[in-house]
Amino acid sequence: MALAVEKIPAMEHLLGLKRFYLPPIRCSIPSSAWHPDHKLVAKLANEWAFPFINPSMSDAQKLSLERMRIPLYMSMLVPCGSTESAVLCGKFAWFGTMLDDLLEDESPGGAPREEFLETFQGILHGTHPHRDPVHPSLEFCADLIPRLRSSMAPRVYAHWVAQMEAYAASMDRSVLSLAQSASTVESYLARRRLDCFLLPCFPFIEMSLEIALPDSDLESRDYLALQNAINDHVLLVNDVISFPAELRAKKPLRSIASLQLLLDPSVNTFQDSVDRTCAMIQEKEREVTHYYDVVMRNAVASGNAELVSYLQILKMCVPNNLKFHFISSRYGVNDAESGHGIWIVL
Repeated sequence: MALAVEKIPAMEHLLGLKRFYLPPIRCSIPSSAWHPDHKLVAKLANEWAFPFINPSMSDAQKLSLERMRIPLYMSMLVPCGSTESAVLCGKFAWFGTMLDDLLEDESPGGAPREEFLETFQGILHGTHPHRDPVHPSLEFCADLIPRLRSSMAPRVYAHWVAQMEAYAASMDRSVLSLAQSASTVESYLARRRLDCFLLPCFPFIEMSLEIALPDSDLESRDYLALQNAINDHVLLVNDVISFPAELRAKKPLRSIASLQLLLDPSVNTFQDSVDRTCAMIQEKEREVTHYYDVVMRNAVASGNAELVSYLQILKMCVPNNLKFHFISSRYGVNDAESGHGIWIVL
């Protein structure tokens, strides 16, 4: 697909968009209960994160952030483990949110990008000298990362570092170049899998279950297909639900829906693209179920109890991520019941 003169009306349509209808997004995979300590986790994680976000935050600003329910995301994705591990998960939810916001800027927190990323890498690998102060925008990293290193098994921490490095590398490219360089839906998904920030969450399942899966389990062809399908489902849900907020932030090309409208000759309106994206979400759910059954069947047959327990939690990412998008105020949805309707975009 390539942007052509015929797509000028589509661009005009996108720029003039006022509303669209979000069809119901169904999920046949049952959602799990949240971590039993999720309320305590939210309280402690918020108390940890808010001083890093803004030390002089007003009560109204705190309430606005609390309504986003950011720590709950990890309490839903990783509903197992001790209270201590759940609190680390909740703090990591804020960690990811703050880091993602910083890396979308050319000068994260006002620091030169190269210097920021170099210091971040040093904190990840424990090579940044403790006596050297970090840039204020990285203080939350310097605080949490050593705690994660001491709480995760070495192999699990290595998995997490690898995912964080892949994420940081993907964010080192400009946001616009992601959409500009994507010539197909498949190439877009391949790039978005890295900056979706889901993969760095998976090692927390291992940490909370107190297991350390060998690379052979996490690098098999069927497992990687399952991981990609879960990641695609999550990012497609995020793309379509976050679109109004992204458009208001003047970043419409990050959305798969806007990208299809601009590049696919068979898509003529934004509503067409939204409907197609929702159909893709259903297709990805079927793909998740297929590969989950394959990997789970092999794990059971080989007596791999740790992989079985890991997969049971991993699958919950699909329904629980979807539910979170409708109960968090982050994208202005806050509609846990229906999850669809006419949205005013501008």
